[in-house]
Amino acid sequence: MNREPVPLYYTSWWRRFIAFMVDGLVMFPFIMVQLKLARISPRLHAASFIPVAMLLYFYWIYCHGRWGRTLGKYLTGIRVVAMDGSHITWRQAFLRSSVDIALGIVGWCAVIPAHWSVPLDGYATLERRYQFELVRSFWPSWYPPFMKVQQGWMWSEFVVILFNKKRRALHDFVAGTVVVQKKPTRRQAKAENPYDMDVSKELKRLQKTL
Repeated sequence: MNREPVPLYYTSWWRRFIAFMVDGLVMFPFIMVQLKLARISPRLHAASFIPVAMLLYFYWIYCHGRWGRTLGKYLTGIRVVAMDGSHITWRQAFLRSSVDIALGIVGWCAVIPAHWSVPLDGYATLERRYQFELVRSFWPSWYPPFMKVQQGWMWSEFVVILFNKKRRALHDFVAGTVVVQKKPTRRQAKAENPYDMDVSKELKRLQKTL
């Protein structure tokens, strides 16, 4: 017996962005710890890069693979599914974060040795901006252009969502996924049933014409 396909209601750009911001708040305490370590020692700061990043990747991959959504997506009522509406696989959950992981690994190859090369004498007494300038002086020449590549990837994620009907980001195309919501928007509901009308609005319109 063939089952009728379940309609998929593709979520909006704003819902995805709000979910992303909420998930950012989840990681905010760890980022604050990193900033505190950066004030104390560049080596302590470098030592925190991989554990914090792995925690972030674990959060995204596990939540998507286990439930199809992170805390941010749960609060905004959206979920990641496969293109046919089924629950995503662990492989798909990993692929959604695979480009970020690859870019992160390349970045670590630049910043960790650079932080480890910074002399410790007098570092903690410097103002924050001078600490940053000192660390940056040890970056390899290819790292600033690479940072632009990272930023380009991040912003393109949001831009691509605006230019396809299913509101898929680049990582959705990589993993074969799409983000949906339970209920259709007004526009989706109207497209699904163009003859459905809001009776109360029609009554008000008729009363004005009488």
